[in-house]
Amino acid sequence: MNAHSQVHRTRVLGMLTVILGAALVLGGNLHGIAAPLSQGDAPSGAAGPGISLAPGAEAYRFVTLWGLRLPLRITFDFDGPGGVAVDPAGNIYVADTGHNRIEKFTADGRPATGWGSAGSGAGEFNSPEGIAVDAASHVYVVDWPNDRVQKFTAGGAFVAQWGSRGAAQGQFAGPRGIAVDQDGDVYVADTGNNRIQKFSANGTFIAAWGSYGQGEGQFQFPRNLAVDSDGYVYVVDPYNARIQKFTAEGAFVTMWGDLGTADGLFRFPRDIAIAQDGAIYVVDGNNDRIQVFTPDGEFVSKWGSSGAGDSQLDEPAGIAVAPDGSVYVADTGNNRIQKFSSDGVFLGVWGQASTGSTTTYYDSHGRPSYTVNAFGALLKRWTYDGVKLDRTLAYPTEPPAELHKQAVAAISADGEGQIHAAVTDLGDRCVQTFGTNGEWVSERCGGRPDSSPATLWALRSVATGPNNHVYIVDNYCLTPYNHQGWPMGTWTYFRVRQFDIAGIVVAEWSQPYSGDVSSAAAIAISQAGHVYLAIAEKHIIWRFNPDGTEISWGGEGTGDGQFSGPEGIAVAPDGSVYVADAGNHRVQKFTADGVYVAQWGSPGAGAGQFNGPRGITVDQDGAVYVTEAAGNRVQKFTAAGGFITQWGSAGTGEGEFSGPGGIAVDGDGYVYVLDSGNNRIQKFEPYEAGPTPTPTRTPTATPTRTPTVTPTRDPATMLKVYLPLVLRQ
Repeated sequence: MNAHSQVHRTRVLGMLTVILGAALVLGGNLHGIAAPLSQGDAPSGAAGPGISLAPGAEAYRFVTLWGLRLPLRITFDFDGPGGVAVDPAGNIYVADTGHNRIEKFTADGRPATGWGSAGSGAGEFNSPEGIAVDAASHVYVVDWPNDRVQKFTAGGAFVAQWGSRGAAQGQFAGPRGIAVDQDGDVYVADTGNNRIQKFSANGTFIAAWGSYGQGEGQFQFPRNLAVDSDGYVYVVDPYNARIQKFTAEGAFVTMWGDLGTADGLFRFPRDIAIAQDGAIYVVDGNNDRIQVFTPDGEFVSKWGSSGAGDSQLDEPAGIAVAPDGSVYVADTGNNRIQKFSSDGVFLGVWGQASTGSTTTYYDSHGRPSYTVNAFGALLKRWTYDGVKLDRTLAYPTEPPAELHKQAVAAISADGEGQIHAAVTDLGDRCVQTFGTNGEWVSERCGGRPDSSPATLWALRSVATGPNNHVYIVDNYCLTPYNHQGWPMGTWTYFRVRQFDIAGIVVAEWSQPYSGDVSSAAAIAISQAGHVYLAIAEKHIIWRFNPDGTEISWGGEGTGDGQFSGPEGIAVAPDGSVYVADAGNHRVQKFTADGVYVAQWGSPGAGAGQFNGPRGITVDQDGAVYVTEAAGNRVQKFTAAGGFITQWGSAGTGEGEFSGPGGIAVDGDGYVYVLDSGNNRIQKFEPYEAGPTPTPTRTPTATPTRTPTVTPTRDPATMLKVYLPLVLRQ
């Protein structure tokens, strides 16, 4: 049975690598489908809009899909946020301490509402820090200089308050932390009184425990606290550099920690949160890190370091865990909230990031209304006289802080059963690795190109070559200075780096661009080790040879061997080179040395026509697969350009695309498409299906009549159908 007819396969091959704006290339021993090309060199029809499938035509069916891990990036004007909480629906509440406000965000990161201003009245605040949400989504805020607790609805409507200055029951001295248990009882870290107080949901005093000191059950200005699902209370005791655990009634259970920087030690811990699985997350404030423990205080893991980059922290003060396990950290010194996975993988940020260009929107009277950054993130509001407003109005419907969606454009598969995807956005340059069914394996990210040998910057494309080595193209800028410190212009380089299967850089070379060139669009590796680059801005193909020599061909134009912004490149097992000539809406074929062989395609949506060909790959039998970014489909051809089949249309469903980019085929014939606009990878498999048999005629009541049976169609003429294969994560 050949690979086309093998619907169920057990061998898992192919690691995929994805990069923004690049092609999906398969290298090494994974090249594709091993079935004969039965359609010949003439277009014969395939599944698609306005195109019918002829008997014996091929198609693909959807198997699975999975999303890429793409961080949120939302610019928001925080001023030293000191606390964060999450409600049962996943909405995020931030105590924006310096602005004396509470800001609410939806679970997907969009600003929902906000309330509060400076003062001591109902709904006003004086440097709020501690914040908690109960099972009914009521929001509790400790307003520490006002020595009180305030309670609000999820939308910010004032409900109640209690507390005053003092040391009696129900009074406070600068309370900093608050938590709510599953029964709705409220626990307050009464910092200045060195005690914990417990109240009902309406503020009725229930109990208190603690005193000043270093012994069990004593505190030195308790900062915050959390309650687990069993009712145990965990208190952050910062000046004793420890965590103490109590029963719901205040009986001491255990404690852990001491002053230091080693695992399990603290330098001024500030907050604590508990996940549904019981994991304890502690904000180790002056160590600029998060530490994770078991409920008994056994160290599990840590993440974070000092700085302003992704996953770095500057005196963090608050933490919360969402129902889905996501961890939110109030990165106070950096004026932002960072989001992490349960194991510390960076997932997003809200706060004062680099904004780039800004746009101010005006009302119908020409008055400034609000200003957003290049990604639609809200930066500031304006009053009618043009003065910046302290966000005391409701958020506008358009545009709230939009998610900064990243896209990817290149993907590649190796022989180790993994898929590599290169992802790039503002601040993130990562190669994400998955199993062939989307299982998360790893991620390696980098910053500026001079930070480490393996750093990634402005990723463009990725390919897999011999020995399953991964080749990555990135672009970077270098500004030289003269002896007086004056800049001498900016040089833009592209760089190719070769990584072995352990992720170590084993080779690297770069080439400065001139003037109008800023990047290489795609990369492909031959079995002989030749590295081919499509340079879209220069309309050329560049080949680097193992011996260090190089050749190039092309130039701008519409003639044979000329290009208009080539976006994709692939090398066949026989060494032939195929180029997705995007601007000319065609595919061109060359010898390994760049000698023109053939071309096919024209503008349009028909079989063999193109609307922005982008990604291209070749399977082990020489069949050519092409994605169309504007056409939202995949077409398959013979090595000579004969149309075989097509699939896909615009949309977000299974087998639908939004600007598909890279494409790869593994050794078992599975096709992987980088669905860039939908930020996901879709997996497809070849499928054979015959036409529905004509039903046997039912005999009439006449006893002498023999039923007529339509003969079954010969399997050799049965229709082959390829449908989308989807993987969900």
